[in-house]
Amino acid sequence: MPNQTVSRVLVVLCAVSGVGCSNAGRAFDAPGSPVERLPEASLLPPVEVLPAPPLLQYSEPLPLPPEHVVRVTLEPAGATTLAQVQRVRVDVAITHGATGQRPVQAVFVAPSGLAWEQQSHTIEMTPGGTVTAHFSLPVAATFIEDHRLSGDWQVTTLDEGAERAFSSFRLEE
Repeated sequence: MPNQTVSRVLVVLCAVSGVGCSNAGRAFDAPGSPVERLPEASLLPPVEVLPAPPLLQYSEPLPLPPEHVVRVTLEPAGATTLAQVQRVRVDVAITHGATGQRPVQAVFVAPSGLAWEQQSHTIEMTPGGTVTAHFSLPVAATFIEDHRLSGDWQVTTLDEGAERAFSSFRLEE
């Protein structure tokens, strides 16, 4: 067993160093051996190392991360059961974040904890402004009512690649 370990170490050292080695009269740099030496002409030229890029400097401060305030409304007002609620309306007030157009998503999560539906809305953000994105989940006369998916639902908002806020609502049987 120790002789096998020594042989393996020699093979690795020969392979790393690139010189011919032998073990019990067997040349490892011979054609057909486990380690073959490459001809010098096939070596690639050295890679040029470039200097590190300069640090970026911004002429204005970076925007603050987006802030979301979520408001959930069951429609019609006062409805709470699956048969009564026509839709769940979600209004998301958004401040801060990158200016210009960007998508904002709302993910509706069923009482089972699984994502039920994801909706997207494109907003146009101006510096210092507030934008409201509107989302809607139909309930009455849908799969939700037919299969009695009552319980605590959640809606989570996503913006600029991260989860920003969530709110919950209850649909009763």
